[in-house]
Amino acid sequence: MYSVKKHVTGLILLLIIILSFSIMETDAERVHVRITNMLGQGTNSQMRCLSKHGGPDVDTQDVPYMGLYEFSFKSSIWGITKYNCEFVFNGVSHWYQIYNQHNSECTSMCWWIIKVDGPCLIQKIQDVNDDFDCRPWNN
Repeated sequence: MYSVKKHVTGLILLLIIILSFSIMETDAERVHVRITNMLGQGTNSQMRCLSKHGGPDVDTQDVPYMGLYEFSFKSSIWGITKYNCEFVFNGVSHWYQIYNQHNSECTSMCWWIIKVDGPCLIQKIQDVNDDFDCRPWNN
């Protein structure tokens, strides 16, 4: 009798823990990513983003100059959400980690501009006419 009661109590605690994490996951903050092709007139880019934590990958899209590539996701309660994106233009593939929850400069909105030399993060909408925070490609 004692061992059955002990196992039932353990199962109930396990279910409570699982349900708690399920509730926390549904309340996780949604992150929106917007990437604008600023490679130059007539330069399209194939863009795709892959999750590094088991979340959904984002389909490849052919994005024209000044076109948008957008997606959103729920960040992980564990703080491990990462998205690496590939940009193929002029016959060359480039990679950049667009989002890393652990040290992200983005909160609910990540707005990037893609230039030939690398991606540029826009911190505020007012930055559009200012200098961008541009970085080199990861590869």
